[in-house]
Amino acid sequence: MPQKMQVTALPQTPRLSLDSLINKVKNTFVNYEIGTWEIFDNIKNNQGRTDTAYIIRHTDNVWKKVYLNQYTGEILSEPVDLDHDLTDWLLDLHYQLLLATKGAFFGFVIALLFLFLAISGIILYRHFWLKFFTLRFKKAKQIFSVIYIK
Repeated sequence: MPQKMQVTALPQTPRLSLDSLINKVKNTFVNYEIGTWEIFDNIKNNQGRTDTAYIIRHTDNVWKKVYLNQYTGEILSEPVDLDHDLTDWLLDLHYQLLLATKGAFFGFVIALLFLFLAISGIILYRHFWLKFFTLRFKKAKQIFSVIYIK
């Protein structure tokens, strides 16, 4: 979505103050409250990433996001869902398995299970790991001094 997420500006172009950008979003979307803000200020080859404002609808506390040009104050999109783009959907899948809080909890339980399996595996196979990391000089000589006979 280059029309929403790309801005054209020179590297020395000053960005507007965060207060003026916040006021612009608040005045444009009066039924929303600002939840958080992603700030981008890196211009390469006269192209940069737009700022993203995450806003919360007053009526039902649903989070949306809006893209805006941090150098001109122009709002580049209407409020869209957090999983509007493919990359946002993949991010939601990665963090929450598309199940919101239940998915994060499920991921936490699976992570604890894997941690338990790793620790118990190290304990159960400790003799293997001790021998695996032991340097045996006689065996090493035999391995490294193999003579190929044709």
